[in-house]
Amino acid sequence: MGGIPTEKTKTLIYGAGALGTVLGALLARAGEDVTLASRNEAHIQALRASGAEIRGTTALVQPVKAVLPKDIEGTFHQILLMTKQNDNPAVVTALKGHLREDGAICCLQNGVPEAELEKLLSPDQLLGGVVTWSATFLGPGVSELTSPEDSVCFTIGTPDGRQTPQLTRLKTVLEKAGKVTVTHRLLDQRWSKLLINASVSAVASSLGLCCGGVTEDPMIQPVSLRVMKECIRVGHRAGIQFLPVNGQDLCRELYFRSRRELEEACQKMPEMFRSIAPSRSSILQDLQKGRRTEIRALNGLVCRLGKDYGIPTPYNQRVVWIIEQIERGKLPWARENLSYYQMLGEIENDEGSQ
Repeated sequence: MGGIPTEKTKTLIYGAGALGTVLGALLARAGEDVTLASRNEAHIQALRASGAEIRGTTALVQPVKAVLPKDIEGTFHQILLMTKQNDNPAVVTALKGHLREDGAICCLQNGVPEAELEKLLSPDQLLGGVVTWSATFLGPGVSELTSPEDSVCFTIGTPDGRQTPQLTRLKTVLEKAGKVTVTHRLLDQRWSKLLINASVSAVASSLGLCCGGVTEDPMIQPVSLRVMKECIRVGHRAGIQFLPVNGQDLCRELYFRSRRELEEACQKMPEMFRSIAPSRSSILQDLQKGRRTEIRALNGLVCRLGKDYGIPTPYNQRVVWIIEQIERGKLPWARENLSYYQMLGEIENDEGSQ
């Protein structure tokens, strides 16, 4: 006689844009019970009609379940939050009704979103994850995986570093799509990814460039590295111990204290960031579509903490200012914005702690 059937794990991807669509297709291909949700009605209709089409470094057309947020039904073992952070409290409040009693919401977002959501969810209900691969939304039903498929990986954990049944279950599911690492240092991992978001992705977006347009251009590299230096100094003051990302120890390799070290760091950048060079950040994609970005949760976070700690952050402030001007239609998303960074000159902050 057979035993009691094991209930299949149900996963909801909320915010099925570029990354969410790729992840949903990979999980569905592996046989997972996954539902994709998006406010983009044309995208949902295309997913229902033709499946998720993935182009780029892999080719896949995969039937998927797709719904608009208002049509979500039932409860899920895990909800993967892949929207921008701008509306996190309202979104999570609405999604709690679709979470099983033993379920969890995992923030697969940039920045440090958990602090805001700890007020809305119990410790066992909140997970976080860092995604270091990239994708681009090409149109309804179609996304491009711009990173190699074997680089699809996740670092997941709980805000307090505990190992929970919810975390174990999420690991089992995500392993169907890529490599999964469980960390007890989620906050350190988030800040380590923030270095890339703030200094490469955000700077590139402010200039209308792909990431390689920053990491390979000698005129722009020093701007990126000064943004990164401010992030590292603020992070260290906040007690962060930066970790390698994709095998790269950015803090050790790219932090500079002199003009010679700055020049050496510039020379390292093209190779260190080669894997993301073709990528267009989600910030730039939002700007091109006239949408509000999450810059305030990235470089804006560094500026706010820098003010609290008395650490100057002029380059991060300038990133935020340029992108906010683009959002308001007062600046183009174009390389000519480089002049606004150059106006700052070669500001070097007091070293303090590295």
